[in-house]
Amino acid sequence: MQRLHELGKRQRLIGDVRGKGLMVGVELVRDRQTKEPAVAERNAVVQECFQRGLLLLGCGQSALRFCPPLVVNENDVDMAVEIVDAALHHVAALQR
Repeated sequence: MQRLHELGKRQRLIGDVRGKGLMVGVELVRDRQTKEPAVAERNAVVQECFQRGLLLLGCGQSALRFCPPLVVNENDVDMAVEIVDAALHHVAALQR
């Protein structure tokens, strides 16, 4: 959660990070003020993460759902956050 909150400070598409235990959601928004859901962007991030070796699930209109296995370790979490960061950066660059 901490790493994703830090990522939210750098990535403009992240509107909210929430979760309990190992189930974590990251809400993607087009605009942080209006909270307009970033549906197409979420779908593009899911696909980009998959291409980079990370399987995420879409949830609701525009959220990413993280459901790691119970045996996840810190290195796995770090790698997942790096992949999500790169995917968000890639998708945001396509919008410019």
